[in-house]
Amino acid sequence: MKKKVLAIMLGISLGVSGALGSMGLSAKAVDSVEATETVEATEIDDSDIDPGFVVCPSKPSETFYELKSRASEFDSSVLESSELKGVYGKIYKEIEKIYKDKNLSYSEDELKLRTSIYWLSVLESDYDSEEVFKSAIKYLDFTLDEVVRVLENGAGELFVDAEIESPKLSLYMMLFDASKLSEEDKKLYDLIKQGLSKEYADYEEQDIDNFATVMYAIKDMDLTKYGTQARVDMLIDLGITLDSYIGLKLATLEGTNAEIVKSIYESVLLRNIDGDGLKYWTEKLESLIESGKDKSEAVGVIVDQLKSGQEFKSLLSRFDLEI
Repeated sequence: MKKKVLAIMLGISLGVSGALGSMGLSAKAVDSVEATETVEATEIDDSDIDPGFVVCPSKPSETFYELKSRASEFDSSVLESSELKGVYGKIYKEIEKIYKDKNLSYSEDELKLRTSIYWLSVLESDYDSEEVFKSAIKYLDFTLDEVVRVLENGAGELFVDAEIESPKLSLYMMLFDASKLSEEDKKLYDLIKQGLSKEYADYEEQDIDNFATVMYAIKDMDLTKYGTQARVDMLIDLGITLDSYIGLKLATLEGTNAEIVKSIYESVLLRNIDGDGLKYWTEKLESLIESGKDKSEAVGVIVDQLKSGQEFKSLLSRFDLEI
């Protein structure tokens, strides 16, 4: 799952920070959802799936057909612990729920097959190439959000604190398609890529694409449900500097002044803001705007003030950085 790319992020110092700052505050596009009729789902024709490479039974699945064959023979009752058996059952139920939400219906045998395909491809990484993995996801007819939903709701208990964010980023990298971004999001992605291309001019384009995808994904990473140390550990494990994380999160601020202040706190100090702090900093933001600063400049002032405080310096020390 491009573990090499995640391992060499190396705390990218965000050569794109200047470009991101020039964007100001961006708004996310709202997805349009079309009404669908209830239909009886049919199995995807195997000819529609990329067959992958030459089969080698002694190694991880080198074709989708091999992966599918292993899934058809997969017996969850032989899983080594009751916890894993329970997780398999939760994944089955979550997958069934997703298809119901999409007005699709499958037989119990087909649902078991699809659950096993998910298990082998996502949890066990039983494939030799990303094409095999993508073929598995195509067979499941899942979006990236649906793949992640199953991971969180079905297998979340297998991860401690923020550990689940790493496989989520890996999934994001393999399934991300920049051509499907909204116009606003595409601008942000292109700015990230341009900045990385300039800073790492000697890297191949594919590596730059991988870096850009990871950093773009970070903007939607929600660490608020974890404790501060878990958030710190997560960023360290991914090799992401605190400044890089802050830069990406602040580049996509949106909402009311109070919501923006809340996001600033969560991004800069890696924790939720309390009631008094929310009131104080929201009034501060509004005062700065009323004094003639545009919202982007006002946000910058608040960020700088938070960074000058002892709490941020203590937070930096957890990253073993010089202040």
